Amino acid sequence: METDEAWQRWGESEPYYGVMTDPRYLSANLDEARKAEFFATGERYVVQLQATLEKLFGGVHPARAVDFGCGTGRILLPLAAAYPEACGIDVSAAMRRECERNLAAAGAVNATVCSTDVFLAGAEQCDLLHSSLVFQHIRPAQGFAVLSRLLEHLSDDGVLALQFCTATGQSAARLFAGRVKNRVPGLPALVSWLRNRRALPAPMEMHAYDRQQLDATFLRHGVQIAHVRDFEEAGIVISTYFGRKSVS
Repeated sequence: METDEAWQRWGESEPYYGVMTDPRYLSANLDEARKAEFFATGERYVVQLQATLEKLFGGVHPARAVDFGCGTGRILLPLAAAYPEACGIDVSAAMRRECERNLAAAGAVNATVCSTDVFLAGAEQCDLLHSSLVFQHIRPAQGFAVLSRLLEHLSDDGVLALQFCTATGQSAARLFAGRVKNRVPGLPALVSWLRNRRALPAPMEMHAYDRQQLDATFLRHGVQIAHVRDFEEAGIVISTYFGRKSVS
């Protein structure tokens, strides 16, 4: 693996959580100017993504890009501008509707949106598989199953850029408490009721993925990882895996 500093710092110009948690970009505060700022961060991200893929793999010209967990289309829109065809998939119907509105407003006629289940049940292939800040909110048992099915849709010689949380910075006691809460029937509902009663915001689930299991999953599907880029913030480690699927 190469370690050229110019691209090893990929993603640092847009802090991983800064964009997604910035109160300026909450729906209640999102006027036209802030919405333009929000989507501009996606454009810069994709420019960096393309440069990194070119540095790692050279001569990469995907015909179809897929963005897993596309949300409102912040990254899907510039992917559609960069490649002949782009598809965004998301589990949330509300997000898909908003994404479709944003695609229509931008005139991105070469981009489509569908549910995760519909995409995984189909047979369509992609040449670029991308996901940013999504898997960490999916429990690993389910996330690894989804990852395996996504990799089945990656064409031979196709490339990927997938982000995973590989460390949460949580203590062993807190992790144990979280596992207990999720396994005891009725306990999550009780915790939610108590939190609402005290007017506390609901925490966003954050799950760490085991690196060895990630490596094994990629290997099993014929994906050779060329580089793993780690970014640490407040004890949380976000790891971006860049890989290419070997020709069968």
